[in-house]
Amino acid sequence: MTLSCSEDGSNEPCDGAVLAGGPESLDEVLARHKKEKKDLQGKIMALKKAVPKGNGKQKKQVTEEVARLEAEIKERHAQELAAAEANNASSPDPDTAADTPETDTPSPDAEVAPKLSKAQKRREKKLEESKRRDALNKEALVDALTAPRTREKQAINRILANRNMQIYDIVPDGDCLYNALAHQLSGSSSGEKLRTLASEYIEGNKLDFLPFLTTADGDVVEDGEAFEDYCLKGNLASEAMDMLNEFVEYLRIHVWRYIYDYLMGLLTGQSSLERVLSRNHRFLASKTSSVEFLLTCSSDSRIRAFDWELGDETLEAEGLMNDEYPPLTMKPTTGELDEYNADLKRQLADAMKQIKGYKKLCEDVEERRSIKYCSDSEVHEKKLMRLWDLLMPDDELDKRISKKWQMIGFQGDDPATDFRGMGLLGLEQLVFLAQYDEDRAKNMLSLSLHPVIGFPFAIAGITITYVTRQFLNEGLLKNHFYNNIRGPLTMDNFHQIYCRIFTLFCDYWNIAHPTSVMMFNPIKERFIKKMEEYLRLESANLDELTVEELCD
Repeated sequence: MTLSCSEDGSNEPCDGAVLAGGPESLDEVLARHKKEKKDLQGKIMALKKAVPKGNGKQKKQVTEEVARLEAEIKERHAQELAAAEANNASSPDPDTAADTPETDTPSPDAEVAPKLSKAQKRREKKLEESKRRDALNKEALVDALTAPRTREKQAINRILANRNMQIYDIVPDGDCLYNALAHQLSGSSSGEKLRTLASEYIEGNKLDFLPFLTTADGDVVEDGEAFEDYCLKGNLASEAMDMLNEFVEYLRIHVWRYIYDYLMGLLTGQSSLERVLSRNHRFLASKTSSVEFLLTCSSDSRIRAFDWELGDETLEAEGLMNDEYPPLTMKPTTGELDEYNADLKRQLADAMKQIKGYKKLCEDVEERRSIKYCSDSEVHEKKLMRLWDLLMPDDELDKRISKKWQMIGFQGDDPATDFRGMGLLGLEQLVFLAQYDEDRAKNMLSLSLHPVIGFPFAIAGITITYVTRQFLNEGLLKNHFYNNIRGPLTMDNFHQIYCRIFTLFCDYWNIAHPTSVMMFNPIKERFIKKMEEYLRLESANLDELTVEELCD
């Protein structure tokens, strides 16, 4: 009889498989089966240990291979066992018959076992699967006890024990960092309280954090609701206060304004828009801002949102004057009335051009800011190298990733990581400053390299980009632009304001005589506060502002 003894459990013959003394006895078959099962288990263990952790595909393949090997050896053993029992039944050995268990040698008169039903087969199959899962779980437990991670943890525990230290498990509830700090503070605080303190600090120093904050998806964290969500500051009390403020603002704009306009119309005989346009304003920003306020109260939602095409202001002004704000003053002759109305429409169109231009500039700035710096972009990389060439013309950059970038105020060897908050806008404004105001840019860079009052030039520039953008979005640059530019605004106008604000900050920093770079944030906060106060003036004109006025 030919027997199998191959390592993989397949039905292949091997050397010594043919017994010269005739067929195997039942005991010999059982002994060989036991050995083959043991060998198969060893091979299965080797296959499982060879699977890398986390490789689900290879683990699945090994599981299927193990199932195949087990099925094959089970089927073959059943066939061989049946053949051995048949041989023993046809020619029993009297010397061994007494030693053979009754269960192993069925009597010739035994009834044939009934055929198993489908339900019995399913139960047996489930039982076998349960046993196999238990075996796999035991193997997994053994593997876990000998895994590299377990051995590493044991080694760490031995080192910590020598230093009277130990590892504490922190609940992974989303506040792991704060709970760990709270634990080290011996319970004097809680993770929730520490998170609140951190949140309050970030919110109180948002200008230091916002240029560099990103969401889990890599998007920029905006000032407003997104920033509050980041700080986890949203609560019922603050939401209720916001709703109350919105209601009060609604009353101020829509109710009290209506009463005021009605009474003034009775007294002067002029509409609100006519009064604004016909009045002599000392500063153009006063007239344009008043027109802007009236447009936000318009009955036309499109006008309230300034949602007209840039260049259509004359047509829009004519429609407003005819439909919504007809002049109430009656002139003695038709000619004078026509000329009067035409002048009002022209002034209204000019104001609407400035209003629409400011909104368009906000959109353009946001579009540039939303473009993330990409090291794989040839255009982006050329702009970055252009910045180096403009600021350090006599010092060649030996490689793209270099510590030399810190010489012009970047935080590390790769400037790309510093633009994540302000995107491509931060780089473009630094390049604009270095290219169109080269002498001043080099003076500012020289100041930043001072051993005592120096500061990181590039990082400061990116921060000023954020500050300038905030001024723009909050409407603080309106008075300056309305007073100085009659036509549509461009990105160059915004870059020029950036250069002016950065220059004023450097002058303000120099006059403040800081003792070290650690004074950067307090001085910056004072500078921003002074700038906000000035920009709210109707006479605001950054081209005429001096640093001495900010220091008063």
